[in-house]
Amino acid sequence: MISDENSKFLDRFKEECKSKSSDEIVQRHLIDGSSYFFNELYTTDDEFHFKKSIADSLGVHIRDIVLVGSGKLGFSIKPEKADLRLYLFKKFDYEFSINDNNKKSDLDVAIVSGRLFDDQLIKLYQHTDCYLDSVISSGARNQIAKYILKGWIQPNTLPKDYKISQNIEDTQSLLSQKYKCVFRAIVTTHSV
Repeated sequence: MISDENSKFLDRFKEECKSKSSDEIVQRHLIDGSSYFFNELYTTDDEFHFKKSIADSLGVHIRDIVLVGSGKLGFSIKPEKADLRLYLFKKFDYEFSINDNNKKSDLDVAIVSGRLFDDQLIKLYQHTDCYLDSVISSGARNQIAKYILKGWIQPNTLPKDYKISQNIEDTQSLLSQKYKCVFRAIVTTHSV
């Protein structure tokens, strides 16, 4: 299921979660370093160009682009929906590996940029005509607000006709084709 090398990393990760501060775990494993996806399937050069393409399309620095989730670590640190105390540490593409009819894992990308976040809030406010009910439903507004209060702009909660930018949509499409995966991007004001 998980390679020996990744299994050792998972064991070390679990031990460090018990013995080190959460700030150190986030910085060491979730923000810094290369990603499982590119180490296993591509190259660190590819990872650089992937991040650079995203950064250029949004007008942010490459250091603002962070791969997160199972594509970063090689396993998921998300708890099970049925029991939020249970962590199975499922391998990247686990569901697809047990049945190729299942969806492949997404490659999750966080764009950590306060400037971009603020710019998008203003643009979204204007796009929805000050969040008017006639433009955006209260349910949709609540979903958007839930993430904004966390400091995130979650694209799948935004109105269908809203675009963060055409450049990022074009880049997302090109990169998804090139790396044969779907990547999801969130804009955040802080480390995820």
